[in-house]
Amino acid sequence: MTRWLLLAIALLALAGCGGGGSTLTGGSVPTGNIDGTLYTTPNARVTGYAPVGGVVVTATDAAGKTLQRTTTGIDGAFLLTNVPLVALFLQADDGPHGKHARVAVTTDAITRHTHVELVLAPPPGPDVDGMLLSPTNAQVKVGDQVQFTARSLTGNHQPGDAAPVSWAVKGDIGAIDADGIFTATNPGVGRVVAQFGDTQVTAIVAVAGAAGAAHGK
Repeated sequence: MTRWLLLAIALLALAGCGGGGSTLTGGSVPTGNIDGTLYTTPNARVTGYAPVGGVVVTATDAAGKTLQRTTTGIDGAFLLTNVPLVALFLQADDGPHGKHARVAVTTDAITRHTHVELVLAPPPGPDVDGMLLSPTNAQVKVGDQVQFTARSLTGNHQPGDAAPVSWAVKGDIGAIDADGIFTATNPGVGRVVAQFGDTQVTAIVAVAGAAGAAHGK
């Protein structure tokens, strides 16, 4: 009887250890890093996009909960570390000038790293009724570059001026700069994301393995 009691106690102890380990592993949330640069749109003092330092960049989840925040350096660069690998938004505000930047981001689950380009701009005017991204898809090879252009759509759905969008890339296929130039670095399929205010448009990008000429359509 004593032997069976001791055996039962030992089995319960082992089960307890196994359960504790499983709970610890299941409760952990994978994280990654997001880096990028914050720019401002042209004004009376600035020609072309210029990096902006000293501005807070915040990562929030879909419900608006703050996950991480940091301040841009003098060169406009920022880094957010240990950000949960969930769909989230990056945003920045330049209150004195009434400019804002916002873009949806999904950190790559394999590399656990995403690069974005945030552009501070005034909110879209009342005549803006959407955006048009060109090209809408691209098939390239590693090393190729593609110029993406985002234009605002007016109330009658006619293309207007180039929109001061923020850019991001979904998938570990390459990087994009503030001017919309995408550079393919790794084979795979992903998306280029352009966002102005609350309006977001995407383009599908397929990257093959060898360098060559870029093709967009």
